[in-house]
Amino acid sequence: MRAAESVEDETADNATPRSDLGLRIVAPFIQSMQGEVMARLDAIAIEDLCQRARAEGVECGEQSHADFTI
Repeated sequence: MRAAESVEDETADNATPRSDLGLRIVAPFIQSMQGEVMARLDAIAIEDLCQRARAEGVECGEQSHADFTI
């Protein structure tokens, strides 16, 4: 998540709030939510998600085998 976040988005200028409500209320609210989401992501590993998937019976593709034709 952090790696994807570090990539510059060419459309970022279009998302800048222009109203007082957007600048003072909406943008800080969104930033606080983003901080909470990032904290939760920092606290979990990919293996944790895989274990949850296995516990729920989600097919993770572990059985598939690559088939390459050259």
